[in-house]
Amino acid sequence: MKRILPIALGVLSLVVLADAKPRKQSPPIILTEADTLYIEVMDSVNYSHHDVGDRDRFYLFREALEEVLEELGFPIEYKISRWGARRNPPGEPELLFVIHKWGSDGLGQIEARFQTVLRKEGDKNNLGITRERDSMVFSSYERVRNAHKAVLRKGLVKVITGLGDRFEYERLEQVEIGTDLEEAAND
Repeated sequence: MKRILPIALGVLSLVVLADAKPRKQSPPIILTEADTLYIEVMDSVNYSHHDVGDRDRFYLFREALEEVLEELGFPIEYKISRWGARRNPPGEPELLFVIHKWGSDGLGQIEARFQTVLRKEGDKNNLGITRERDSMVFSSYERVRNAHKAVLRKGLVKVITGLGDRFEYERLEQVEIGTDLEEAAND
């Protein structure tokens, strides 16, 4: 009896899994000029009560994101907020950034790793996980802060240019990551 029960449970679970239907894929979300993109930032990394003012990572993330959007000439209106800080209007697209890692990777490098999800009217497109690394800077607070921001900017450029195929027109798709933008990200 002790041997039959695990075998029966295994066979039963295989039958249930074989009958399961595949998950429905959401169609690609298309953005229009009339849309306002609501961007939310969720920092899933440890939060300290010392992270206030200019040390608050959300403000640094927002600053880097706004710079990238401006440099790329993002064609639609956007609003950036912390995750859960406000309710977004129904029917408007939402872009969620979930920060998984942003800081030292323990190997002497700065790592920025975040996931992006685009949602609109019940559809959800997972845009994937973006990971960027660069060498660690040891010096003043400003240099370290700028190094963290530069690594983040590299990843943000990839995500925002990747949104180019989501527009009804080809404006962002034609934008290439130019040397000027790469140099600005490295500063």
